Amino acid sequence: MRANLADIQVGQDRALIGLGMANVVSPMMGGLFVSTSAALTAANYRAGGRMRTSTFASRAVLLAAILAFPDLIFSMPLVVLSAILVFVGINTIDRWALRTARQALLGDSAAGRTQARRNMAVVAAVALATVLGQPVVGAVVGVALACIVFMIEMSRPVVRRKEIVGKTRSRRIRSTAQTELLAIHERELAVLELQGVLFFGNADELAEEIDRLPSVVRVIILDFRAVSDVDASGALTLQQISARCARRGQRLFFSDLRDAEALEEFTSQSDGPNIYPDLEAALERFEEEIVERTDSAARSVIEVPLERTDFGMTMAPEDLKMLMSYLDRVEFPKGAVLCRAGDQADRLWMLTRGCISVWVDAPGGRRRLASIGAGCTVGEMGFLTERPRSTDVIADEDVVAYELTSSAANKISRAKPHIAQAVLRSIARQLSDRLRNATEDLRMSHM
Repeated sequence: MRANLADIQVGQDRALIGLGMANVVSPMMGGLFVSTSAALTAANYRAGGRMRTSTFASRAVLLAAILAFPDLIFSMPLVVLSAILVFVGINTIDRWALRTARQALLGDSAAGRTQARRNMAVVAAVALATVLGQPVVGAVVGVALACIVFMIEMSRPVVRRKEIVGKTRSRRIRSTAQTELLAIHERELAVLELQGVLFFGNADELAEEIDRLPSVVRVIILDFRAVSDVDASGALTLQQISARCARRGQRLFFSDLRDAEALEEFTSQSDGPNIYPDLEAALERFEEEIVERTDSAARSVIEVPLERTDFGMTMAPEDLKMLMSYLDRVEFPKGAVLCRAGDQADRLWMLTRGCISVWVDAPGGRRRLASIGAGCTVGEMGFLTERPRSTDVIADEDVVAYELTSSAANKISRAKPHIAQAVLRSIARQLSDRLRNATEDLRMSHM
């Protein structure tokens, strides 16, 4: 108990000798046998006791009170003792149990809630066995249940979910041309979400699942988000799978891999293992490769002409030519902040090179909502509503854009009303297309 609370090393032999001496002395003074008390230790620690002398001091105070004021001590109402026991009991509740209970009820994912509920069931069974029997019985029950849970975990299929044919896409907002291009090549991607522990008992199952994928699949993303461990035999199987995929012209992407360094020792791809921090990053990499391979004008190192952006493609050529006289060409280096939450929304940007990310401060920490690539418009919602920015917009790489300010838009409205109407129609069409794509992605994710 002391080791868990104070993070110190405790000699087991020394603790056992001390407990034995206490059991020898206690009967001589008319007491019963004694054992370690987690409740007393936790209460002492949470009251501020950090040294071994605090244990002796608390016991000495109790002994002195009993010897000096026995009548007062023994006349204490039972309800007061009950309240003290309840208070001490609440303070000894393990914080891990509280977090697990909260996860079981309010967890973000169904898999996390299931795991938390299983852990809480084990805790409840061990506690019940301890209360009705004795600590030894509780320990036996805990070991038995842990073995059962382990066997259940090992018996689950290693592939929890398999997505093919464009059901999984990144959150990057792309131009209409790039979206249509990705739709043509969507069958080249397969995403396999894994779970449990990858070891020799189920690694072959993963290999068979990959072998059964359609021959048109060129990139396979293995999502390790729900994988708790990969042992040496599992990593060796991944090496064999990687080599087999390479012979077929396929590539493996690994996402959410906890022990990436260990995997690098076993996997061998011609360009090194493709390891990404999360599924979103792996999906973006696949999409970027498709775009760069099939559309040279869409590469981030090449600037997209304004007429090929979503803004330009939704306007008549003569209107766009007239609009360009009101636009400013701006450049942002990698890491530059285009705007921050709370800033005045007095401009929008039409990206022609590079990409940006949209960030928001959430209760759980800073979170990236989406990324927006060349050919798309940024900041149009705040520009229309004239409300302060709700997110931070930061350049992921060197960015080139055309900027339309509110003052320029007002000049257009007075001098060229039909151009202003064309700008509003273009923004409305882009927002409509994004909403339609988001609705389609939501529908596909629930299929």
